[in-house]
Amino acid sequence: MFITKNFRIFLIFIFTIFIACEKNINQPVKIDLGDGNFLLPGGKNSHGCTEYRLINEYGLPSAQMLYYVDKEMNYSGSYNKDNCL
Repeated sequence: MFITKNFRIFLIFIFTIFIACEKNINQPVKIDLGDGNFLLPGGKNSHGCTEYRLINEYGLPSAQMLYYVDKEMNYSGSYNKDNCL
C-alpha cells in the first residue's frame, strides 16, 4: 500500500515536470539575420502576432523598435494580422 501510494505521487510529479517542460519547446526560436543580428521573440500583441526585438551578438547598438515576422519569414516594422507568426 505504501509503495503504491508513493509510486502514484512519483508519477504525478514526473507528469507535471513533463507538461511544464513541454511549454518551452513550442516557443519560437531566435531568427538569425546573418549579419551578427538576431530577432528575439517577445510577447504577442492584441492580434496574436509575436513581437520581435533586434539584438546584436557583439553588443553593438541596434535599432530599438518592434519587428514582426510573417509566415514566409519576412520581417518588418508592420504586420498583417492574417499572415503573422
